[in-house]
Amino acid sequence: MSHDKPQQLPHEHAKPDEWHTHTAAEGAPQHEHGAKANPAILAIVTGGFVITVVLTVLLSALYFFSYMTHQRQIKKETTVLSEEYRAYRAQSEASLSGYGWSDPAAGAVRIPITKAIDQVVQDYAAHRN
Repeated sequence: MSHDKPQQLPHEHAKPDEWHTHTAAEGAPQHEHGAKANPAILAIVTGGFVITVVLTVLLSALYFFSYMTHQRQIKKETTVLSEEYRAYRAQSEASLSGYGWSDPAAGAVRIPITKAIDQVVQDYAAHRN
């Protein structure tokens, strides 16, 4: 098999165009494009890309965290605090509108706030006269 002539298709090996051919005046064949890389320029360009990507990621993360913190605060204010407030308000209204022991050891009782207000007004009216 190694003695067989390689098979070539005519359209793949047509006559090369003038970019691929060199004249005798050029002396030696042209060097391939990019054969001599400048390491300094490559390092600067690579460093620029790396810095750009890192800054983009950092700025995106900062924006994301500040936005999410703001959204969490809004959610906490509207849901958690309102539920806590409703429970506190219900407990306070029950405490202010009913009878109960304020301090059983001292014998102090709690009366509804409306009755307490009326009693204070009567006491002040009695002292004015």
